[in-house]
Amino acid sequence: VTGDNTITLDSNTSIGFVGAGRLGTSVAVALQRADYRVVAVSSRSTSSAESFANSIPGCAPVSSSQDVADIADVVFITTPDASVEPVVRGISWRSGQAVVHCSGARPLSDLASAHESGSRTGGLHPLQTFPTSDSADLISGASAAVGSEDPILLNWLQTVVCALEAKPFTIRDEHRAVYHASAVMACGLVASLMGFAAE
Repeated sequence: VTGDNTITLDSNTSIGFVGAGRLGTSVAVALQRADYRVVAVSSRSTSSAESFANSIPGCAPVSSSQDVADIADVVFITTPDASVEPVVRGISWRSGQAVVHCSGARPLSDLASAHESGSRTGGLHPLQTFPTSDSADLISGASAAVGSEDPILLNWLQTVVCALEAKPFTIRDEHRAVYHASAVMACGLVASLMGFAAE
């Protein structure tokens, strides 16, 4: 998939991650298993970045989020929700590059500084709990919310979700908070209720 900008979005596109926690590592491993090229990762924790990279052949742990953006054509932001906007604002983005956050609750406006630099911006949120960094298998069969004002990036995100054997659905920014609240209720609160009922 291509458009007016120079970067082509396909299965050979280089992908980087900023954030090496349970979600980021699980998504990256799933992407690598689906034959996508995950090439770089950065994290506040050097050991987390190294552990992430050790799970993915060809992935390099780098020292900063800017290094990831300089290497990869698509950058997934898998930091805690409160860090998404400041992390994105602190990076110099290239025109045509794609920036994707994986927050269920945060709006795409958190990526505004990347958008203003000419980058494509969007979101991909697997509707799944990741109890460990080794939870890539949980993505298959799950649903995943995708969103973007850019039809080329939106199409690519839907293709990626299908390649991970998950089910994509689109979500608008104004629905994110309610969507995320319902996900929290369906996961943690229902599990707690069932536990109390069993007791």
